[in-house]
Amino acid sequence: MYSYNQKANFSIESAKDVSSSLGIEFAGCTEIKEIFTEEEVSARINYSPWKYMPVKNVQVNFPANGMIEFSANLLTYRLPSFLSAIGFSDMSRNDIERGLGYLKYTGEPPIYVKARASVSKNKVDVNLVSVQLGRLSIPFYLYDANKVVENFVEKVFSLVPGFYAESVRFSPSGMSFEGRAPTKGIVAE
Repeated sequence: MYSYNQKANFSIESAKDVSSSLGIEFAGCTEIKEIFTEEEVSARINYSPWKYMPVKNVQVNFPANGMIEFSANLLTYRLPSFLSAIGFSDMSRNDIERGLGYLKYTGEPPIYVKARASVSKNKVDVNLVSVQLGRLSIPFYLYDANKVVENFVEKVFSLVPGFYAESVRFSPSGMSFEGRAPTKGIVAE
């Protein structure tokens, strides 16, 4: 995480009094034009002190141009708080537990996502290839899942003051990011 934060000119502090319903506040803004390695991106997510982070044991890979592989353990007990914090409060804990119950998963099931993705002028383009929860393949093609993921990521972008992704590309050498982002995150203790 240190290497990622250094490249992004980003620091994290904790405070008792964070007024944002997100449980995190942002300050400052800097221009970024960097390539972040798989290890740096994975570490940045894994060591996030944000109390609503819904994943752990994250591993991110960029096996080919435009391709992302994401694996982690999904912290199902944090999903309601996570969704509420980012503005999707219409999904209750019961809705989430019922959905996971159909899949026979609770606790911290593994999740795997493979997709082609890029960002241009803060607009996300996603083409899902594979989505698995545990050993079960999720039939994302039955829904407009690409659009759901695109809207979700763009919603998260909009919650971070000063964030703007002019261009994000993925290749085996890393995630190339050009844009601006906050210089400080203040998380609730």
